Amino acid sequence: MCKHGALLVVVLACCTAVFAGNAAWTHEVEGHCLVAREGILFVYAVDESGFASPLTGFRELRLTVGPAEVAAGKVKFPFTLPSGRYGIRCFLDLNGNGRLDRGLLGPTEPWGMSGSGAG
Repeated sequence: MCKHGALLVVVLACCTAVFAGNAAWTHEVEGHCLVAREGILFVYAVDESGFASPLTGFRELRLTVGPAEVAAGKVKFPFTLPSGRYGIRCFLDLNGNGRLDRGLLGPTEPWGMSGSGAG
């Protein structure tokens, strides 16, 4: 939970294998983040080499969260990823400065992640 009363939760909804050129398998991954405020949602796909680096990833989406998404309570996001082990990180940029703002007690904007990748 965050200071602004919004809870950002990452859910990976489904994963379907798709055959892509050069005999490489990719997966269409769809997930959603729960939102309660408007802003820009930054979503990062992180592979094992990036688990230790906060708020970065090898794939990035920036999605506008407007009144319709707030009314629905969630924002869907898609990624096409090669086979592997991944995490998802996200934050809702409320003031449009392109970064997760922090205060003395941690982030002051809603954020979430799908797991640490440890194990």
